[in-house]
Amino acid sequence: HIFLDYIAIDSIDDRVKDIIKGIYKGCEIAKCKLIGGETAEMPGIYRYGKFDLAGFAVGIVEDYFENSIKNGDLIYGIASNGIHSNGYTLVRKLLKDSKYDILELLKPTRIYMEVLDIIKKYKGVLSGIAHITGGGFNNVRRILPEGFDIILNDWELPDIFKWIQKRSGMSYLDMLETYNCGYGMILIFHEEIHENELDLIGKVSDLRLNDNLKWLRLMITNMKNKMHNFAISSRISGLPYIGIIFLPLCITYWSILDFSDVVYIFVIIS
Repeated sequence: HIFLDYIAIDSIDDRVKDIIKGIYKGCEIAKCKLIGGETAEMPGIYRYGKFDLAGFAVGIVEDYFENSIKNGDLIYGIASNGIHSNGYTLVRKLLKDSKYDILELLKPTRIYMEVLDIIKKYKGVLSGIAHITGGGFNNVRRILPEGFDIILNDWELPDIFKWIQKRSGMSYLDMLETYNCGYGMILIFHEEIHENELDLIGKVSDLRLNDNLKWLRLMITNMKNKMHNFAISSRISGLPYIGIIFLPLCITYWSILDFSDVVYIFVIIS
């Protein structure tokens, strides 16, 4: 495995050395070689103290996923060590009116080298892997076959995510589609396994086979359409009306609903 970097900065000085030291440390953790890169000095483009940093890794791996993801496969998570470089725009806004441990917020993203050993150990049983980056647990959906979705268990958010949720007013569902919420790497298996670092956090469901889930989606969609039509007709007729949309039966079903499908109750009085 090899890694190359790109640094663009106003002036090449000791800051570049510190940046490269950090890159080298990350490469050591990931067991790959830093073989070179590009450094661009552009004082007319970058103000003092500002720089761009990018990089990429290249490697060769065998195709371990002989069996595709199936209905009922189990979803396991490996813990994150923080927010993993995602959602900082919101965090910066929150810091204007609140305080939090800056060192905790700036923890480098965890490098999941242990996943390579798990891949080798569970060849034929492991059916999928997803890195939870921007977009949160929507990253898991991207590796699922058409017609499949995830059903997640509930778990207590780590303190850093509790702080973000409390200060921002985000719902639990919004958190799940924005942050890793405590699990930065997701692995999907055909059967139950036992590893110290893996927590069982959900399962895969084929919505085409699960009549209960199809019924729930259909019920909510129909109710939403009826309430929408009723509200429009009432508005046109000039009559007062009250529109009510109900909560889903259980938070477990959040992933099978479109996010326009409601997770709130509201009352409208014309």
